[in-house]
Amino acid sequence: MKEKKDIKQYRIGDYAHYMGVTSDFLKHYEQFHLISSEVMENGYRYYPFYQSSKLLECMKLRNYGVSIRDMEILLNDDDPESAHARLGLRIQEIERQITFHQAILQEYQQFSQWIERMSGRTEDWHVEEREEMYFLPHSKQYDFLEDKRIYAILKNWVSFMPMVKSCMEICSLDREDYSWGLIVSASFADKHRIPINGVVKKLPKRKTLFCDFCTKVYNTQRENKPPWNFEVTERLNQLGLKPMGTIYKVLLMYNHINSEIMQENGFFMVPVE
Repeated sequence: MKEKKDIKQYRIGDYAHYMGVTSDFLKHYEQFHLISSEVMENGYRYYPFYQSSKLLECMKLRNYGVSIRDMEILLNDDDPESAHARLGLRIQEIERQITFHQAILQEYQQFSQWIERMSGRTEDWHVEEREEMYFLPHSKQYDFLEDKRIYAILKNWVSFMPMVKSCMEICSLDREDYSWGLIVSASFADKHRIPINGVVKKLPKRKTLFCDFCTKVYNTQRENKPPWNFEVTERLNQLGLKPMGTIYKVLLMYNHINSEIMQENGFFMVPVE
């Protein structure tokens, strides 16, 4: 067995190269006593070869998402069973993240289909049954609502955007009576345990006219005209339909938000008979 003095040591730059990391990475892990080095008489920091096994273990745990502070406990204090249990908690978080990112991918695919369908169009219309949804109001026209129930769950709701979407609740097409909030399908909210309390409005399944739009809005005129500048009423009259409840305007994307002319992309949901 080799004496410690016989084990080859490497300067920090060389050791980082051989281990596939950076010098700062080594210094950071050494700061938390997960690896160690020796400072020689020449003032240079050297890492002995046997530190590589410790470093590889740290790199493995890092990919599990284990924090550096927890690494110290896991490597120095835990037995195999405790270490396994600690990693199990990380696996639960990884599974949650995978589920979330799968939802992001699905949302993007749906948006891609919407973009393809709306290519070269400013509007599209179709009638189908709307799924059950939840609406969380947070402002009335240009003022935030003062309701503690909203802000008790708002942070959780926005963490699930873009599956949760910005939405306008239009109570009347005849006058400026609207609220802003967030909307999400009930199935998604239930699956991901998005909190629902007494301030959240439940929108039941019903026959709905979906009015897709890609329209330009003059920022200088936004406060002087109803924000639902799309001709919903005219189209309803053309189709011989009447709104049978509250209309919701769902926003998918803004473009040119700092320009005089902004573009809104989204759809109206108009309940009909």
